[in-house]
Amino acid sequence: MQLPLTIKTLEINDSTLPGLEGHDTNYIRNEYPGTRQCAYGLLPDTTNNYKIIWLLPAEIYAPILTTFSKQGQKLSEASLGVGGCGSDCCFECNETIIINKDLSIYSADSIKSCECDDNGPKPETMRKYARVKTTKIGIDGHFTFSDIVEKDY
Repeated sequence: MQLPLTIKTLEINDSTLPGLEGHDTNYIRNEYPGTRQCAYGLLPDTTNNYKIIWLLPAEIYAPILTTFSKQGQKLSEASLGVGGCGSDCCFECNETIIINKDLSIYSADSIKSCECDDNGPKPETMRKYARVKTTKIGIDGHFTFSDIVEKDY
């Protein structure tokens, strides 16, 4: 894959992506048996390690980044998303993940939500906010995301 890379989780179409099967699943394990997991891509610069993005099936596919040493040892693994999307009444989200050329990662979800009752959404309870986390993949392949920060806007 080419960097910078922008992933919009709501636009992921798994029908165009190869499934992970057989030996491909030796190192990447899906927590949900019987569901299809997909390969998304391999990040460039494989000099010191491999950086693989794969998709964990959920309500929407969750992109997962896993890094491996050249010998196949798992170095780091984490979801790239911030986990704010859902399908409740009066809920909208727009999750975007940006991986820059320097391997820094910015993950954000802009969210609109409000309370609902039997009559539907209550517009006066509307909340607009963003959830954000960041990290940078080290030369050694290790990374740790910051805590998720929520900010009203």
